[in-house]
Amino acid sequence: MPTDLPPAQRRLSLSGASAAGWLGRRGATVPPDPALRLYADALHDDGFSVARVWNTATTLAMQTRPTPLLLLVLDGAAVMADGRRVQSGDAVLLSSAESFAVPESLARIEVALSERSPLDARSGPRSAALVPGTAYRETLAAACHALLAGSATPADEAWPAARRALEDLTVAVLRAGDPWSGASATSVDLVRRAVRAVEDRAHDPDFSVEELARIVSVSERSLQRAFRSIDSSPRSVIREIRAREALRRLGARPDRTEAQRVARQTGFRTAEAMRSAIRASPQSDAARPPT
Repeated sequence: MPTDLPPAQRRLSLSGASAAGWLGRRGATVPPDPALRLYADALHDDGFSVARVWNTATTLAMQTRPTPLLLLVLDGAAVMADGRRVQSGDAVLLSSAESFAVPESLARIEVALSERSPLDARSGPRSAALVPGTAYRETLAAACHALLAGSATPADEAWPAARRALEDLTVAVLRAGDPWSGASATSVDLVRRAVRAVEDRAHDPDFSVEELARIVSVSERSLQRAFRSIDSSPRSVIREIRAREALRRLGARPDRTEAQRVARQTGFRTAEAMRSAIRASPQSDAARPPT
């Protein structure tokens, strides 16, 4: 999700090219259609977004994302590229590119996670997945409705707490509905603490899993077990965070000198190691790695 979107948009009523442009900035392209209508409310904060959107018949081509997007279908229906039909009450988790044919209209809540969202909410399937079960889904939908219907904005002093609540409810929806994320609360807390430590220390090329375990005061075995519970590992997260920071710092066409400089700044011993990590990271789907 772009980080330069307006922090608060409410009671939007758009049509034609304006509606298509708004969807495009949020990662969904649609065919040109002057009859397209859209109504929306949205809050955006540093890559995180919550929105409720209604649009008329179209085909939504969702772009590949570095972090997942959760759709809660409120009304209407759509058909995915593989023929699966989603309708009112369904939840869909998206990371890779996916298209939705909307025959009449589609109303939905969208929760777009950011790189700062809890890791266990970002560690799901890389293809579109229907999230089974209904536990916590209604709670998340109600919280999103209430926040969007009010006057809250990301500039509010209380916003960080509200954002964390939505992120935690999103985690609850995913963990309750999908066996890949069946981590215990203790493991989730340990992973979160570890990720924060990695973000602070990943620029150091000598930073290791052993040192990470010391920082969070657990054994390496316990640390590995916590990350396995979310289908990940400490080593892969260190690489991912370094790759994410390198990708952020690199220009569109970095020369050899710039690539070596960024590699040193982000904890890689060589530019080639940095390029390899970027190619293997989720972000490589959304931004071309340096050559």
